[in-house]
Amino acid sequence: MVQGIPESVLYIPICAEVQSPFLVLEESEITISREAMLENQVVDTTVILANPTEFPMNFAWQSCLIGRQSQVLTAEFYPSAGFVPPRGTMDCILTMSSKVDVKLRNVYALCLVDAMKEPLILKISSD
Repeated sequence: MVQGIPESVLYIPICAEVQSPFLVLEESEITISREAMLENQVVDTTVILANPTEFPMNFAWQSCLIGRQSQVLTAEFYPSAGFVPPRGTMDCILTMSSKVDVKLRNVYALCLVDAMKEPLILKISSD
């Protein structure tokens, strides 16, 4: 109300951009050479998480791979959890080895992200 005018209303226009928090994988699939996946050989590859929002985003990689061939693999992400700064990226190193010589198909790693309903899904295959 404006002082002295009891029935007046003062409007202040506000404009806002509403963002939903989310992270993305720069590449949703990685392909590892079959030679690198020989029995008990360790393979390192980089997975990049990108944050296009203005919020810092917390993430955590699941400790187990999923898929039919996941039982013959060992995998570890470094860091396995952390946060990606606003408008930033985070390089995560995936270290894998196989207990047998296998061509990878339908193997996935899941990354849980705070405030996201669905996890990020990284497909892992070999050529």
